[in-house]
Amino acid sequence: AAGSGAAGRACPTMRPGAAGGPADPGDLPGVSAVPCVAARQPALVRGAVFGLSAQYVAGVPELVPSWLFRVAAAGAGGETVLALPAVDPRFIAAASPTVTPSTGSAGPARVRITSYAADGAVLTLRFWGGVCSDYSASVAGRSAGTVTVRVTEVPRHPGAPCVLLARSDTARVRLPAPLAAGTVVRDGFDGRALPRA
Repeated sequence: AAGSGAAGRACPTMRPGAAGGPADPGDLPGVSAVPCVAARQPALVRGAVFGLSAQYVAGVPELVPSWLFRVAAAGAGGETVLALPAVDPRFIAAASPTVTPSTGSAGPARVRITSYAADGAVLTLRFWGGVCSDYSASVAGRSAGTVTVRVTEVPRHPGAPCVLLARSDTARVRLPAPLAAGTVVRDGFDGRALPRA
C-alpha cells in the first residue's frame, strides 16, 4: 500500500532480534543499508516491525519505541527503513542534539555536558560522545560562587569515515580547591547551570 513519510527524518539504530536482543537492521530482507527517508516522500510499504529508533528526548539521545517500516521510496533504488516513533509526540521534546558524533572533521569541538559529580576537588563531567574521538575536560572560568567547565572533542583520525553512534561518556577535571557548598557549575557549551548527578 502507498503511504507518506512522517514529518522530519528518523533512522532506526536497533530492533529486536530473534531472541529479543538487538539485531542489525540489515537483517531485514533486501535491506543492505539504513538511510534516512525524507519527509512527505511517497513510498510503498512492504513490511513493518516494532523496534527502537534514535530520537532526541529533551535534547538527549534516547532509543524510542518505534515502528520500523520497510519501504521502497519513489526514485530510490532498493528498499530503505523508515522509523516512526510509537510514542505521543509531546513526550519527545524537540531540542538541539547534545553532541553530533564526529564525522572526521579536523578541528576540536565543544560538547554539551549533561551533568556532573564532585569528589573533593575532582569533577566528573557526563556527556554524550562519539566512538571515534577523544574527549578532555577543562575549567573554562571561575568566579565567586561559579565554576564554568568545558568538554572538548578531538577526532582520532581527522578526515576518516566514522560511524554515527553516540554513547554516554565521562571526563574528569581537577579544580584548584574542592568545590564549595552552593557553588554553581556551568557548562562552557551554552552557559547553563548543570545538574548534580
